[in-house]
Formats: sequence, structure tokens, C-alpha cells
Amino acid sequence: MEAAKFESHVPIPEIPADCGGNCMCCTCHVYVDEQWIDKVPKPNNLSIEEEQLEYEKGYKPGVSRLSCQIKLTKELDGLILHLRPDELL
Repeated sequence: MEAAKFESHVPIPEIPADCGGNCMCCTCHVYVDEQWIDKVPKPNNLSIEEEQLEYEKGYKPGVSRLSCQIKLTKELDGLILHLRPDELL
């Protein structure tokens, strides 16, 4: 999340990431694209992440993730994540 927010050549203003990647604010809530659902590892802290997302507007079980909790690896090169339509500027 930090790399995408601060080191990207293209800023992502729709993802404030207020908590700095600590799984506390849901401002990095994204939807994992269908073709990537089985490739993105399940969260280590499933209960914490799901607890945070459970009351979040637009929560979709099995698809919603906090992007700060997705560890990027070579296997995830090309990963497609979607923002909620109401978050787009």
C-alpha cells in the first residue's frame, strides 16, 4: 500500500490509506478482480480484516480486501483490484 501510495508514478487519490497499512481504517478497501480471487493469498489476520470490512459500505465477502494487507509478490504481478464506484473522483 505504501509503495502504491507514495512511490507510484501515478498517485491514487481515491485510496487515502489513513492508518498507514495497519488494518485499522478501511480507507484502502478494494475488490479483488474475479480472475485473481484464487491467486491472492488469504489474509493472515482474517478475523481482524473481516471485522474491519464487515461494516464497511459495499462489503462483499470473499471479494473485499484491505489493499494494505495484500503482500505483493512476483506471483501477483498484474494484479487487478477495483475501487467502489462511489469512491471514484
